[in-house]
Amino acid sequence: MEIELHPKAQEMIDQRIRNGMYATPGEVIFAALGALESAESFGDLEPAESEQSVQEPEESGPPEDFDQFMEEFRIFREQYAKRLSEKAQNRAAG
Repeated sequence: MEIELHPKAQEMIDQRIRNGMYATPGEVIFAALGALESAESFGDLEPAESEQSVQEPEESGPPEDFDQFMEEFRIFREQYAKRLSEKAQNRAAG
């Protein structure tokens, strides 16, 4: 299988390999897919949400500014972590 990656995605994969977190690009992608599957399985993301999160960046095209991209990604991660925390609290309470 051949896939075309955005240069920023390629850099994220390369960085994880350089840091010793993973040995191959396939391992990084497998881990990412596992995390996505877990999020969907535990109800953290509905399948439509995960599909939308993939389509939105594709439709908007590549980021013009890497710093802007990283800031938007940081905000996304914070919002996602908050949402996961709220869901966990609701499960624990209910």
